[in-house]
Amino acid sequence: MLTVSESDLSEYYAPIARAVVAQAMFISEQQEKFPPILTDAQLRDKVVELLTLALTEAELGLGGWLLKPFVALAQHGGTNYVRGNRLELTDKISPMPGDILLYQTRGEKIRAFIQQQIAQAEPPVVLIAHSLGGIACVDLLVQQQLSQVELLVTVGSQAPFLYEINALYSLEYGQLLPEHFPQWLNIYDLRDFLSYVGNRIFPDRVQDVQVDSRQPFPRSHGAYWTNAKTWEAIISRLP
Repeated sequence: MLTVSESDLSEYYAPIARAVVAQAMFISEQQEKFPPILTDAQLRDKVVELLTLALTEAELGLGGWLLKPFVALAQHGGTNYVRGNRLELTDKISPMPGDILLYQTRGEKIRAFIQQQIAQAEPPVVLIAHSLGGIACVDLLVQQQLSQVELLVTVGSQAPFLYEINALYSLEYGQLLPEHFPQWLNIYDLRDFLSYVGNRIFPDRVQDVQVDSRQPFPRSHGAYWTNAKTWEAIISRLP
């Protein structure tokens, strides 16, 4: 049984604040609402900081009766949620592999659409592609010599992994990237389990840049665009 005196409450303010913010983020996702705090780690930490200060300064006299559920949430909420909602989490994650498999069999229209957009753009062209889009752009640029494309930026992409397991549509494992392939910037996050490095697979042809969203997976897979390091890496390479 958890017993907490008034003098001991201050040490729980920070975990309480983190638990409240985490629960609010979870509820937002459940309601299919996506405020910036879901992918902006700095904003999330600022909200936690402000809530902690509010609890500290307000001296609301929170008793153990109110503290217990928050502490329990902070300590056990994550594990219990995964254990009790495994099917739901699987449903959230599984569309990504499904989309990749669909692209592998019916990707011609996607590549044709990308090529059409390139043709309509004024050179020099920079392609910025996330996740499956990166796979499609790599396939297109391997198959087609599109000289107006000076830079490919893949973000959270599985293209290097597919090549390594000999599943990349355009290039068999062991073949080199063609000479006409443009410069390639690949941005990945170690917390994003659907992102892969490229330079180890294509030495001297890919520049890998690591960013840290400080977000759990799978939220980390969509958190690149609110990360300043992502844009710093891209802007520094623009022609």
